[in-house]
Amino acid sequence: MATVHHWTGREARALRLALRMTVRGFAEHLGVGVRTVSKWEQLLTATEPRPESQAILDTALARAEAAVHLRLETSLSRAGGDAAGPRRRTTVARPLAWEYESWTDDLDRVVVSLSRQDFPLADDLLHRWLGAFSPLNLDQRGLYLYARSTTLLLALLNEMSWNLDAARGQYERLADDERLSRRDRARSRLWMGRALSKAGDYEPAIAPMAHAAHEFEDLGEPDHWSVAQQKIALALRGCGDLTRAFRHIEVARSVGGGDSPLQRVRLSTAHAQILLSDPATRDEGRSVLHGAARVADAYGLGHQLTSIENIRRTGGESPTARARESAG
Repeated sequence: MATVHHWTGREARALRLALRMTVRGFAEHLGVGVRTVSKWEQLLTATEPRPESQAILDTALARAEAAVHLRLETSLSRAGGDAAGPRRRTTVARPLAWEYESWTDDLDRVVVSLSRQDFPLADDLLHRWLGAFSPLNLDQRGLYLYARSTTLLLALLNEMSWNLDAARGQYERLADDERLSRRDRARSRLWMGRALSKAGDYEPAIAPMAHAAHEFEDLGEPDHWSVAQQKIALALRGCGDLTRAFRHIEVARSVGGGDSPLQRVRLSTAHAQILLSDPATRDEGRSVLHGAARVADAYGLGHQLTSIENIRRTGGESPTARARESAG
């Protein structure tokens, strides 16, 4: 969830845009004057709402839907940092207590972004903090946050540049870090498997992803568990084991999907890939992929649309099938 520790006109405007309201509608929503909202938007960071208005904005943000929080996070991050981010400094200083909290919150947002493969947003969030403080001026807590940020950034950059073995190593270090929550360590194991699978190492990818699935089941995280089952299914497809791949994707479909268009598109795309790998279900696979493309297009999911186009270009054949054909 988005967090704003201190509101200025810029954050207020970003919230209005995230809510997709006019200036008048936003003023009515908050119960303040239109001139007040107009002043915030004209002066942006040069003005700060009064304490009572700060509280009203806090309440409006707390009551907003998850989609509004995501739009607000993205808007503020793309703008170069929000009120929850570090202050611009002319001299190097240690983080304040609230900045430590915000740094931790942003690392949680990085984890979510990596899960969604929203690499640009994750990159923005990490650079915001790594560029704000020198490790020479950090205490033990700050050094841990700096080290975790650096590890995530290296993994992110390696995965973006397809240096997948290095990315796997960084994710493995996170998975072994007992200072992280069980959920984050399980996510890191899932990312380890993802990096291995992207590199074509399908069999070794299954073990860390199965471990992650077990952890998510134990933690009562059905959506994460479903994603793990989906990734295992794709790795099994890469191994040429379509029987088990179908079994795992059906399990994932029975639980996953949720309310998120992104989740639905990712699950449908994985399902289509497995269907396309079997000549007997290829027509059904094309239909499922077409439906996934329509949802991705409707919600502006560009990364998923690119993936779908790549699948269409290759005909959805599994890597194992292509290798057999080349050998023949």
